[in-house]
Amino acid sequence: MALKLTLVRYEPSMSVGNEELDGQHARFFELLGDFGSALADPYHPITDPAERAAVLDLVGRLREYALFHFGTEERHMQECAFPGLDEQKRAHNEFIRSVLAFERDLEAKRPLAAVKIRDFIHDWYRGHILDADKKYAPFLTGQAKKGA
Repeated sequence: MALKLTLVRYEPSMSVGNEELDGQHARFFELLGDFGSALADPYHPITDPAERAAVLDLVGRLREYALFHFGTEERHMQECAFPGLDEQKRAHNEFIRSVLAFERDLEAKRPLAAVKIRDFIHDWYRGHILDADKKYAPFLTGQAKKGA
């Protein structure tokens, strides 16, 4: 019996008060949930070429979507004069560098369990939304004074 990953879901507590960004956060978690269906056993190193290709494709789609989302998010932060924009950009860049490292490991056929990739992406993204992104929410909704 193959083990399956628990489906990762967007939660209302993650809302930043902006429909566009909340929708993008939810879509990212939908993509992340695809890890469960891409693999026979996500807890063992990926050795099957078809599984490796599926995971590489999925990680690439997640990276591309994250880049799209980060661009949208940073534009909103700039428009509302969020003072933490530079810190957010650094965090976004570090996330992309980490995902690229996972892709290089997969391409080099290094032993790597898909769950390690999924857990890193899930934990970083969820933590980032609940901490860093929540800091700009008042600026998006006009509840914070610009420059405050």
